[in-house]
Amino acid sequence: MSFGRNPHVAKAETAEQKAEDAIDDIARTQARRDAAHQWDRAAEREKPGKARTAYEANAERNRRLADGEEEPAEAAPAPARRLVVEEPEVAAPREPAEEVEAGWPRVLLFEEPEAKPEGLPSFAQLN
Repeated sequence: MSFGRNPHVAKAETAEQKAEDAIDDIARTQARRDAAHQWDRAAEREKPGKARTAYEANAERNRRLADGEEEPAEAAPAPARRLVVEEPEVAAPREPAEEVEAGWPRVLLFEEPEAKPEGLPSFAQLN
């Protein structure tokens, strides 16, 4: 647990994200109610002021949305943060340099890469 940060804020934002991504109404409603609960917990940990008032407003908004009320377009606050997951880059397969027919099985020869990491032996040194 980190000091000086309210952990319930991140949990509430995650629940709101789940509600936006939910595909059915029941899951969306449950996620909205969970977000409202987490916003209430975040508000309890704050001293009276701007942050506490904002967290209480977020909790109330999520309860209204869970009950099926529409959110006014001009009063809808944008989520503070959005989780982004990046896909890892996949290297393209190398093309064979030449094919050598040596009976069965067929053998494919690949060119050795130009730059190799330091300290690793080359393929030719291993054989």
